[in-house]
Amino acid sequence: MLRLEVPTEVETDTKRDVVSLLGKVYDPAGFITPYVTPLKVLLQDIWIAGHGWDEVIPEDLKTRAVAAVEHLGGARELELPRWLKTTKTSSVTLHCFVDASLRLYAGVIYVRTETPTGVVTNLLASKARLVPPNLKQGGFSPRFELLACVLGSRLVAAVQVSLE
Repeated sequence: MLRLEVPTEVETDTKRDVVSLLGKVYDPAGFITPYVTPLKVLLQDIWIAGHGWDEVIPEDLKTRAVAAVEHLGGARELELPRWLKTTKTSSVTLHCFVDASLRLYAGVIYVRTETPTGVVTNLLASKARLVPPNLKQGGFSPRFELLACVLGSRLVAAVQVSLE
């Protein structure tokens, strides 16, 4: 089992602190995307509010930052299998799911392995993208759903190449 290292005991008083925290999280496969996304949304809100790099953020944003860091700490509890439990007699299928909201769009891929002894499903990869602030005002959900589909198809293509 693979255990993830995530930062602990960090300060989130300024925009620089939040960016520094996000820079410390390395997750190329997207295993902890649900844990990192609230921090990214918070950073976007800090940026939109126009706060400086070393300016102390307001109390409401600081409260959200503390909650996001606590949520990120939950990623330490994850245990990820390194082996997908595939054999020559197993049937392997990839399943991609995408979704979007007015704040972000995301895609996730699961691998489903069917063997004579049973079925095993594992998270394989995920990606999430924030909607740019200029699109949120005039944006509409179907456009973001299409962006999620593009993200999901690119994720599937990348996973298929890496699995071969």
